[in-house]
Amino acid sequence: MNTVYIKKANIKPLLKEAVGDWHVYAPLEETGGDVNFSLLDRDKIDEALDKVTLEDKATAIGPKDLFFPQLESLFEIKKGKSNLRQIQNDLDKLVNAVLDGTLKKETVAKKESELLKRKKLVEKDVAQKQAGASPASPCKNLCR
Repeated sequence: MNTVYIKKANIKPLLKEAVGDWHVYAPLEETGGDVNFSLLDRDKIDEALDKVTLEDKATAIGPKDLFFPQLESLFEIKKGKSNLRQIQNDLDKLVNAVLDGTLKKETVAKKESELLKRKKLVEKDVAQKQAGASPASPCKNLCR
């Protein structure tokens, strides 16, 4: 394998050529001196290339964030009847999978049991809420 070095003076022409065929991200120095990896705009390539910095500066947000977003929704919590509706939909899907024969019998019993437990907990919380009591919380000792 051969090692190839590119002169600093040739980086910007290389980026300009690459933008024609690919999406190119480069470290751009924004107003205020912050450096961020950003997509080079094909329509305003000369303006974007003027902002490209090859200096060893810390970036506000690293290049990893281009591929892995900073924030992701891990789960959602729904309250009330909409949660019951979702559980009922899951039960319906389970029944359809059984009828279609796409689900093993051992799996059916386990999934049905889990869904019915969830349904009972939600129904209990809804009933307590309607009666004026606060619903049972899974973290009642931790969430104060």
